[in-house]
Amino acid sequence: SNGNISNQGFAENFSFHALMFAASDGLFGVGKESPSASGYDIRSSNGEYTINTGYKGSNPLLPYSPPIDVQSSFSLKEDLEKGVLSISAKITGDKFPSSESFIQDKYGNSIFIGVSALKGEAFYSLFGKNNRNMINENFNINIDKEGRFKDIQVGKESFSREEWNDKFRSRTTGGNVE
Repeated sequence: SNGNISNQGFAENFSFHALMFAASDGLFGVGKESPSASGYDIRSSNGEYTINTGYKGSNPLLPYSPPIDVQSSFSLKEDLEKGVLSISAKITGDKFPSSESFIQDKYGNSIFIGVSALKGEAFYSLFGKNNRNMINENFNINIDKEGRFKDIQVGKESFSREEWNDKFRSRTTGGNVE
């Protein structure tokens, strides 16, 4: 609500190959890549924040493959008097591999924004900077006076955090959001 930004950047995680093939940045099917930002822009108007960002990075398990590209646009508006955080998210890119997006309150409660299942295959899908639709969501998170996530509203439907996250967990391959 005060417009402070923290944790700006992109996480780097190890990739693992189920068949243990050698990776370009490691051995025995383990590799690590540091994605780079392809843009970062935050704007504020009337208490609404728009965040446009993107990243690209290679898959260390597929040497010489084109980079994975993702672009995102988020709109966030917090109304502490009404107890509502409104979220709109549009994420585009290569649509390969699978991707997920979530938001976390300062108490550690995470809520999925969306999940995009992969479509295509590495060498064909990754060429160029693609704008394939991956995630497109609009919803409200009900929050308490401290900003702690309570439940989710989509139109007239209401979901607990657990119900909402379970909808998306079924689309992932081992992701766990609590």
